[in-house]
Amino acid sequence: DTSQMTGVLKYQLPSLGAGDAVTAVTFNLNLTGTSGSPADVNVVFFLPGDVPVVFDDIATTNGAVTVGVVPATSSLGPVPIQTAALLAAIQNAYTNNGPTTLIGIRLQEPAPISGVTQTGESDFYGGYGVTDGPTLTLTTAAVPEPASLGLLGGVALLGLRRRRK
Repeated sequence: DTSQMTGVLKYQLPSLGAGDAVTAVTFNLNLTGTSGSPADVNVVFFLPGDVPVVFDDIATTNGAVTVGVVPATSSLGPVPIQTAALLAAIQNAYTNNGPTTLIGIRLQEPAPISGVTQTGESDFYGGYGVTDGPTLTLTTAAVPEPASLGLLGGVALLGLRRRRK
């Protein structure tokens, strides 16, 4: 087979509380099977233009960046993707597009190579209403305001000056 297998997931990012920022992101997959000699699967983040999954999501380059890889040698079961690239992509989506932004994650085998036949595939479990399907987990924390950081720094400096006397 010389075709390129691709799967697309879309998520609506939640609103964040005032002063909150995303500090960690984990995309969890459940690898349920492999056959033959599967290839690594790239995890590609992108910004889709609409809610339903459409054919154009397979090739869109709007904000597209590879944020992780599921190695062909992965064991069956949970496969967490928690990379700096994924965190940066989510943070940029909030910064540049605002809360409740629609994001996409594409699972994509490498492009077929002319004259090379791929002899395997990786299978991931998912779908609506499944409990062990793909999940996107965001961790948030309050980010201090710049003015309060200056105030804290001033108090610490004052404390250091008093100790020297």
